[in-house]
Amino acid sequence: MVVLEKKIGNTIIRAHDDCFVKTEEERQQILDNIGHIAASIYRDKEQKDETG
Repeated sequence: MVVLEKKIGNTIIRAHDDCFVKTEEERQQILDNIGHIAASIYRDKEQKDETG
């Protein structure tokens, strides 16, 4: 079930009730994944800036 819907510009964000974290381990895994994604974005940007 959709519990939140928000529009930002042309993007619609929908949160479903099954998207919420249930355990501390699940929370930590999500945070670790976000960290890996962010690190790869910054690494790719730095490589692009260095090569021009």
